Amino acid sequence: MESIAPKIGCMTPPILRKRVRQAERDQGLRSGLTSDKRERLKALERESAILPSLRCFSPRPVRPQTEVMMLFVNGHRAEHRIEPICALLPIAPSTHYEHKAREVDPRRLRY
Repeated sequence: MESIAPKIGCMTPPILRKRVRQAERDQGLRSGLTSDKRERLKALERESAILPSLRCFSPRPVRPQTEVMMLFVNGHRAEHRIEPICALLPIAPSTHYEHKAREVDPRRLRY
């Protein structure tokens, strides 16, 4: 490395060694991140650094609409019971049952 680095214009042998190893990773000859994956990782890290600053626009997490959550609960209640699904969602089982009662009787009052 020491004799080749100056001949091909590299500043130092460690830089040449680093470039050779990266070329081997890109060709699949060595384990590790390829150049493309390394660039994508850096881009994701930059994006994740921006996300905390966006919280100032929404002081609280946005809750999905009740109708959307009801569709999810109804779509999965055959596999799971309603209570465990509602425990994972920001919704109470009583809200689900009230929503179902309103489907049967639309004149029922909303509180």
